[in-house]
Parts: sequence; structure tokens; C-alpha cells
Amino acid sequence: MRNGSEPNAAAAATAGMAARVLIVEDEAHARHYLRELLERYNFDLIKALAAYNAGPQRVEQYGGVPPYDETRAYVARIVRDFNRKKIAAGKAQSAKPNNPTRKQPAAAKPKVSPVETQNPLPRETQQVLN
Repeated sequence: MRNGSEPNAAAAATAGMAARVLIVEDEAHARHYLRELLERYNFDLIKALAAYNAGPQRVEQYGGVPPYDETRAYVARIVRDFNRKKIAAGKAQSAKPNNPTRKQPAAAKPKVSPVETQNPLPRETQQVLN
């Protein structure tokens, strides 16, 4: 005998799978759009992030990051998080012990440099990044 909840469970599983597919499609679209913005702004990450958040028309209108608190906070947060992860990855890489069975090159320290910007943010935003 069939339980009345079986069709609901199947529908829920199908809906869950559809939601996961949409998330993956959204992430792929977001990556593609960000890549377009990076190319549009000659790989100026600050302008591309501002355009991603506020729209390219606002970046064009203001010649850079628009004076919106939300956009400035978004750009600062993304750059700060990126720099923290990059520096942490560099420290983790340099902290790995050398494998005695394999000879390592003499100057194998990774270069870690924060994102540089051609369009500086306001001083208070730059302080957040440091």
C-alpha cells in the first residue's frame, strides 16, 4: 500500500534538485558577468566589483566607484576578504615543511601582494582594507 506522503517526498526531492541546479546556473552566470565586467574595465577589480554591485551605468556616471555606502562597503569587503585569503594562503604555503626526499628550489617563497587599485577608495574604506 502506498503512503500518501511518498508523492510529496518525491516532489520535495525534485524541487530540491531543481533549486541546486538553479544555484549552479546562477553561480555560472555570476562568474561570466563578473568576467565581462573585468574585461570592460581593463581588469580593474575595483571598478568591476562596483559595476557588479551598482551597475555599469553608475560606474560610468561617477567615473569609478559610485558614492553609495552599500557599494563602497561591498567593494571594500570583497577586496579585504580576498587579500586576507591570499595572504593566508601565502603564509600556509611558506609554512609547509620541506620534503627531505625532494629538493626544493632555493627561492620558493610565494609572492603575496594585495589587490592594487587604479581607482582609490575613500580613506576610511582604505583603512578597512588594511
